[in-house]
Amino acid sequence: MALDQRDCTVRRYPDGAATITGILVDPGGRASRWVLVQRAEGTSVSVRVDNISVSADGRPETTAGTLTLDQLVAIGRSAGLTLYP
Repeated sequence: MALDQRDCTVRRYPDGAATITGILVDPGGRASRWVLVQRAEGTSVSVRVDNISVSADGRPETTAGTLTLDQLVAIGRSAGLTLYP
């Protein structure tokens, strides 16, 4: 899967944080949604979810019910994910 820059979205927040979001789709229609959160204090959090699973016979298949980009942003911006050096 390759990312096209046109598929990325950058958003800045009043608290100084910024997010970059994107969706990668392979030729089989399987998708990977990802978010990179750059926090004002300099730390970053990456969150990714795939709608790809492996069937009993070992073939990749598409599943439903993955999180949305907005949900991934909310997870990445959660204060509880802050790691301190």
